[in-house]
Amino acid sequence: SEEDKAKKADKKKAAAGPPVAPPSVSTSLLLLRGAVAGVLGCPIGSSSSAGTAEGEDDTTPSLFQPSYLKDGYPSGKFSVPLGKKLGSGCQLDLPEDDAGRDEVLDAIERAANRLREEDAEIRVWTMGSKEEAVTKYGECFLDGGQKKAKKKKKKKKPKKEGEEEEKPPQEESITLAYIDGVVLACPPGPVYSSAGQIPGKIKLERGGQLSALTGGKKARKADVTIKFKVEMEEGKSEGEAAAPGGEGVEMSKV
Repeated sequence: SEEDKAKKADKKKAAAGPPVAPPSVSTSLLLLRGAVAGVLGCPIGSSSSAGTAEGEDDTTPSLFQPSYLKDGYPSGKFSVPLGKKLGSGCQLDLPEDDAGRDEVLDAIERAANRLREEDAEIRVWTMGSKEEAVTKYGECFLDGGQKKAKKKKKKKKPKKEGEEEEKPPQEESITLAYIDGVVLACPPGPVYSSAGQIPGKIKLERGGQLSALTGGKKARKADVTIKFKVEMEEGKSEGEAAAPGGEGVEMSKV
């Protein structure tokens, strides 16, 4: 029946996993994660699982939301928890008035576009597994969804006589992207080899459920939500993303 066909199509779509973000969006996300950390004075992510390090506020960015699918233009959305009250997880006390909050969002937007204008180099490489990357760098490069993702356990079928033993499934490799002194992340799609290749200005969208700062002297939590788009310049297109290569950044923990 048509209903069964629709269900099968939905299952196939779910099994395929989330869509791959275009390079303009993935690269802008990198710049904005770095800009948030730089402007607010917070880590790019938590080095360990939330709550395990004494006195450490969890600043793990949320799972990236692929808003470009609905918007019809290059865009995305994510948020970063900033601790409690006026941002116990960052060095900057979050302003409580709308004008002050707009100034902070303006500063984040300017910082991201400055990296684009400076054509910051982006290094991209792959590692054998998420576990290998975490062992080397800690968990700072993971977002909330990537931290929670668990390996799927496959049930072992009883071995029949004469059959070879089933090999365990291979671990999935992971792609990392790094801008020196700015950010290390596992992007949701391919990225450019330099920030200047983003084909337009990065713009924070405001109002409603878009970009916003939340927090207050009596607030239980503080966070920043970033809804962004790439204002494509006339005559420009997505272009080619960087091919992963090299052995990555030579440091034990970022």
